[in-house]
Amino acid sequence: MLCVAAAILFVDARHNARELAAMDIDSRLQQTAITLASASSGLLERFQNSGRLHDTRISGLIVDDSPGRSVNTPVFALRRNDGELVLRSIGFPEQLEPARPGFSRRTLDGQRWRIFSTPIDTADLIIQVAIDPVAERNRAEVFEKRLQQYLFWLFLALAIVGLLMLWRGLAPIRQLQRVLGQIDVHHPSPTGLSPAALPRELAGLVRVIDALLSRLGRVVERQRVFAAAANHEFRTPLAGCQSQVDFLRRTHDPSHREAALDRIDERITHMTHLAAQLQQLAEASQLGIDTRDVHLAPIVRQVIAMRHAQAHAKSVSLGATVLPDDIVVRGEPTLLQSLIDNLLGNAIEVAPMNTCVDVQLERQETSVWLRILDAGPGTRAHEERLFEPFFRVEKATPGTGLGLSIVHAVADAHGAEVWFDNTGPEHSVVVSWPTDNSASRGRGWQSGAL
Repeated sequence: MLCVAAAILFVDARHNARELAAMDIDSRLQQTAITLASASSGLLERFQNSGRLHDTRISGLIVDDSPGRSVNTPVFALRRNDGELVLRSIGFPEQLEPARPGFSRRTLDGQRWRIFSTPIDTADLIIQVAIDPVAERNRAEVFEKRLQQYLFWLFLALAIVGLLMLWRGLAPIRQLQRVLGQIDVHHPSPTGLSPAALPRELAGLVRVIDALLSRLGRVVERQRVFAAAANHEFRTPLAGCQSQVDFLRRTHDPSHREAALDRIDERITHMTHLAAQLQQLAEASQLGIDTRDVHLAPIVRQVIAMRHAQAHAKSVSLGATVLPDDIVVRGEPTLLQSLIDNLLGNAIEVAPMNTCVDVQLERQETSVWLRILDAGPGTRAHEERLFEPFFRVEKATPGTGLGLSIVHAVADAHGAEVWFDNTGPEHSVVVSWPTDNSASRGRGWQSGAL
């Protein structure tokens, strides 16, 4: 933009230089005519006394007004009112025709002369002052060079001032760059810059960056805790396996060896289940899932059938009292099955013997609810930590502690909400999908357990 403005101003300077040169030339012609008119009375009187003024043989007398005259010097001529040339200075073209009073132009040999004519009232004469066309061009070039010099220094000063202002204006950005460069990637934290002390445009950016760094710090901390917990969960059964292997090497009793192999098999089964759940959690936590219309009732029936043996072993009655077949949500079938399976497995695990676990599907005004009710002790005392990876209400409780983390991740990836309801006589867990499911289309998990 600065270059365009400079080009426009330089072109305008050339135009203004011509106008200024023309005004200067006209002023010089007018002043010269006035000076000659006031001084012409003595010259005319000298010629009149000698009788030569009316001698037609000397009509057109040449006056050497300026020896060594340049083209920039005006030339003049005296004419009678009828146009007859009385005398002229050196350089005044004899062929130049008379002109009307005031400013005018006359073309001679392809050159346009600028002329100023004014009458001399006391002598019945007209004085004409003209200037060579080259003088106008020379004068215009002088003005043009001066204007361009002024513009050059002006633009240089403006460029320096602009660069200084830009450097000063970018100081907050440089400060932000330094602060961001010093952030520990292993322990990200907000920049510490005060938005109130920054320009309005940058203050909003700093707020967004601080919020992002805060979320990133929480994610990194959760990953650190998760990695430590996963390490512990795997290390414990591995250590048990190692101890059983050492025992097998020392003992030759068949019954003892069989018991050790059973314990090894049990720990391997636990680690296999743990690895499978970690895989489910990773899939549920991915940034985007492919969704389609899914009927929930068939998935619920399939999960109930899968969990029937577990419920029978605990003498728990398992069923579905409200299960409409026309309820449809947007989702990924495998992940939805994992969500329902984990919730139903937890409900059976905490339900007392000879009680009932009931699954219900309900259509609300703006959402679809999946509700699982059991007669267990409830979760009121531990609600804030229930979705943490590897958290178990009681350490002796079987399982990996990842089930509810998977539920939370799957629900969030589908734009659904999950909560526990302890207000009624029975404990229940509810998953709610919005009826339009617009939030779940291709949405990824952002705030899950990891």
